[in-house]
Amino acid sequence: MIGGMSVGLTSYWHDLKSGFHPMRSLPVFLAKFSLVSVFWGGICDPTRSQEAISKLPLAGTALLEREGDLASELVTGVDRFLIRSIQKSVQHRIDQWPKPVGENPTNNLSDYESAIHPLREELRMRIGMIDARIASPKLMIQSGLGDKRPESPWLAENAIGRVFDVRWPVFEGVDGTGLIFVPHGVVRFCAVVVPDAGQGPEDLCGIDHSSSTIALELAARGGVVLIPNVIQRTREARNGRSKLTDQGFLYRSAFVLGRHILGYQVQEIAAAFEALHDTYGELPNFVAGWGEGGLLALYACAVEPKIRAACVSGHFGPREQLWSEPIHRNVHGLLNRFGDAQLAAVIAPRSLIIDAVAGPMVDIPGDGGAPGKLAGPTVIQTESEWQIASRLLEPWKLNVSVQLVKPTESASPNGRSSLQAVLKTLQAIGIEELQ
Repeated sequence: MIGGMSVGLTSYWHDLKSGFHPMRSLPVFLAKFSLVSVFWGGICDPTRSQEAISKLPLAGTALLEREGDLASELVTGVDRFLIRSIQKSVQHRIDQWPKPVGENPTNNLSDYESAIHPLREELRMRIGMIDARIASPKLMIQSGLGDKRPESPWLAENAIGRVFDVRWPVFEGVDGTGLIFVPHGVVRFCAVVVPDAGQGPEDLCGIDHSSSTIALELAARGGVVLIPNVIQRTREARNGRSKLTDQGFLYRSAFVLGRHILGYQVQEIAAAFEALHDTYGELPNFVAGWGEGGLLALYACAVEPKIRAACVSGHFGPREQLWSEPIHRNVHGLLNRFGDAQLAAVIAPRSLIIDAVAGPMVDIPGDGGAPGKLAGPTVIQTESEWQIASRLLEPWKLNVSVQLVKPTESASPNGRSSLQAVLKTLQAIGIEELQ
C-alpha cells in the first residue's frame, strides 16, 4: 500500500503543477490511487511466497541461472572489453588526426600549426602541466667539491671542457638540478640530454667504460650539455608498508592534486632550455634521451615549440600495452588522442630523430604496489610506429620531419643513444661536423 500511496501522491502533485484545481482533480486522484494501490498491493502482498516473487522477471529480462565464479567472469569480460577498446583506438587516433582542407592547400605550415595547437594544449593538460613556470630562470652554480677545492666551482675538467653542478628554478617551490658540461671553445649549440630513470647525470659523462659518452661527444662538437636529474625507479617500503618506486610513489601523490610526474619533469626540461637561452642566447638546441629519458624528450619536444629538435632512443613504439608498463606512465585518456606516432606528429615541422635501439629491461614486482614491465621496443615495433607518424604527416607534406635511424649493433650499445642518431640530430638543427 505504501508503494501505491507514493505513486498516487506523485501523480496528484503532477496534476497540481499542471494547473488542475485540487478539488476538481480530487476524484481523478482517488481513482488513480485506488488502481495503483490494487496493483502494488498484489505485488507486495506478504502472503505471496518469496519463491513466486523471485520467478517474476522484469519485462525484457531473464533470470540469471549461470553458475560458477561470476566475479571472475565479470573481471575477465571487462578485461576483454578494455583490450578491444585499446586496439580500436589505434585506428581511431589515425582517423581523427587533422587533415588539410582541399586537395592543394596553399599554406601547409601555418594551417598545420593552427590545427595541432589545441592538441598540444590538451596534451599539456593531460600530463598535468598546469603550474606557471618562473619567468626567466637562471642557472645557478652550486658548490664544487666542498673543502677539497673551494677555489674551483667546477666538479671536473678535461681537455674538452668543465663539468658544473647546477640548479635552476622551475616553478614556485620546485628547482631542477643536474650537471652541465661546458666546452672550452666556442659554444655552437645547447642540448638537454635526459638520462634513464636508472641513471644519474654522471652516467652520461663517460666516467667509465660502461657509461655513455654522449655529453663528451656533444661538448667536443661545441655544445653546452645540461643533464638533469630525473625521478628514479628505486624501490623501497613507503612508511613501512608497500614497496614503491620513487616514480610510483610520486605518481600517486601527484594524481590527487591534478598533477603528473611526467608534467613535473617536462617542466624541469622546459625551464632548463629557458635558463640556457638566458645564459647563451639564441643558439640552436635539441633534447635527447634514452629509455625513460627518451620518453621525457619526446613529451618535452611535443609540448614546447621552442625546442628545435628531439632525439628519442630506446623508447619510441606502440603504446597499446601501456597498461602493463610501470604505473607512473598511466595518463588519463591518453590513447584516445595520442600514441607515440601522434606525439611525433605534434613535433612537426620541427625535427624528430627516432633512434631504433632497445630500451632498458625493467620488471617491477607488486609487493603492495602496482607491478610493471618495460622491454624493447624492437626495431620492427619502432619502425611500425614511425610509419604511422609518416602517414599522419604525409597529407601535410611534413613527413620528412620524422626520421628513423637504424644503427648497427656496434654503434648502439645498451644504455645509451647511438652516436649515429645524435649526429643526425645535430644536422637537423644546422650544426655541421667540425673539420
